Amino acid sequence: ENESDVANILNDAKCGFVVEPENIDSLAIAMQQVYNMEKSELENLGMNGREYAVLNLSKKINLQKVVSVIENLV
Repeated sequence: ENESDVANILNDAKCGFVVEPENIDSLAIAMQQVYNMEKSELENLGMNGREYAVLNLSKKINLQKVVSVIENLV
């Protein structure tokens, strides 16, 4: 869904496409766009996704966030 956490991550990271759920036409259009993309553009999407994951979703980063919250509470 357009306002979901996953959609926000994909849009923030510039690493994929979001289509309306159960909308076959939107999905087909997105798949056609991906099919027509240059290899370098697809590689950029992949690198963007990896970079976002490392900087925002990795165990190391999230452990630091948890420690920071605990320290602020104490």
